Amino acid sequence: MLKSKIIEFHFLLLFVGYPVAAAVCILSGIGTLTIFYRAILLITSLLLISKLTRNSVRKNDGIFLIALMIFWALYQARIFVDVGLQAVYSMELRHYTIEFWLQLIIPTLSVISLSGRGFDQNRFLRLFLMVSLIALAFNFYYGYVDAMNIMTYGIRWGTEKINPITLGHNVVTFWLAFYCVVRTKKWGVVLAVLVYIALLPFLFVTGSRGPLLAYFILLFFILFYERKYFIICIATISIVSMIIALFAFKTIIGDQFETATIFIDRLANAGSSNDASSSIRMRTYMEALGQFANAPILGDALEEKTENYYPHNIIIEALMALGVIGGSLLLYIFGWFYYRLFSFRRLVLTPENNALYFFALVGTQYFFAGQFSSSVISATLMFPSIVAFIGLSYAPRFSKPIDID
Repeated sequence: MLKSKIIEFHFLLLFVGYPVAAAVCILSGIGTLTIFYRAILLITSLLLISKLTRNSVRKNDGIFLIALMIFWALYQARIFVDVGLQAVYSMELRHYTIEFWLQLIIPTLSVISLSGRGFDQNRFLRLFLMVSLIALAFNFYYGYVDAMNIMTYGIRWGTEKINPITLGHNVVTFWLAFYCVVRTKKWGVVLAVLVYIALLPFLFVTGSRGPLLAYFILLFFILFYERKYFIICIATISIVSMIIALFAFKTIIGDQFETATIFIDRLANAGSSNDASSSIRMRTYMEALGQFANAPILGDALEEKTENYYPHNIIIEALMALGVIGGSLLLYIFGWFYYRLFSFRRLVLTPENNALYFFALVGTQYFFAGQFSSSVISATLMFPSIVAFIGLSYAPRFSKPIDID
């Protein structure tokens, strides 16, 4: 008997466990606590995978899962060929494989085993918000201390256990959960907008464009999905006004706020030759597409060969590493996800299914961010979120806290 509280605990462990482990690790001074967290996640995932049944697979749409499994198999084969046989990368094969399986495949398989099972979605989101807020407070505090001492990431806020990009994603995920909880309550949307604005400075100090761009795009995606077209116009005007205000801030008193000034410069020069990061990234895109053109069927390599790094775009990465076959599979996975999301719009937007909406938005968050940053392996919550949404959307009464045989 798989109880709903076990399902909620596993989702908490998967979606907010690492930020908690990172905060406790620094607070206690015990550096191995993040490894302990990985071990707990692995054990609980394997236990849930042992419950995987044919019914779970059927409720997650067999064709979708077949595409996902083939994509994973091709990616693992590419890791083996590039790192194992050609030995062209600094990280050893076992490290690539362990990271691929522990951070991506096993957690996602555990979510597949939960397809169609019920749990109290609103209780899960309330717990998520409480735990996530505490973790964010500690991680940002230690990130501030680290930045003031110009230690791990310079003036970008992050710690030795949680990098600025991950910290930025944690902020975005927290707001998505908050919005899903309050959106149907009186004045809930107003409160969500105020929190949205209040969280922007925390995204700025991480200096991570991927999470910030996803944050902006998600606002418009939510408004479009909920068909609030008039508010889209207001939001557009507000964001443009905010951007103008930011540059005015930089011009007038920006020199007194070094972190904000540097990040504003990065935004202003995004995509231009004036910004080293953007210039390298655009060159990497072109080189990766060139590698795809040279080996269009099965792909060329796991990383772009000029910079020896992933191209910071998951679709370009799939085309470069796996060719048109792997790229088409990834596009099918995303296409089916959004087809289900828009087909089940009325169901998703009901108050009882807030967690379903949350999983869809987190999957969308990592999809959008993955077009500017991240890689297939490092987008650890993208596949679990997509699979959770698709699987739970098949549950007959999944909003009820019930026991499942």
